Amino acid sequence: GGSRRPQVTRERFWRKQAEEWLEARLGEAQRATKAPARARRRVANRIVADVPVFVSALPEFDARVDALGMIAERLLAPSVDYSALAAQVAREMEFVANWQRQQRRRRDIDALLVLAA
Repeated sequence: GGSRRPQVTRERFWRKQAEEWLEARLGEAQRATKAPARARRRVANRIVADVPVFVSALPEFDARVDALGMIAERLLAPSVDYSALAAQVAREMEFVANWQRQQRRRRDIDALLVLAA
């Protein structure tokens, strides 16, 4: 019915917000791998402490949030293999990019189906 449309639009909006938040935190983590210990701590603590409700409320982001938490923990470690950590961040960023691409394709297909109907 007509009442479903606003809910779908709202879900897409919050999913997009969650994607953007996740991508921004991964970018911060990636930059922090080259930063002094104090800056790494600040970034890691912010990542862990500030997971917004709109991200934690979406179960499909649980694995990504967990991975981001592990990255933050590694940023807090006294001695870190930064090349390995940067590679882990890059893998997470690639996953997010692929996921976003799939979402765009799905939206494009939905739009085509609506136009064809």
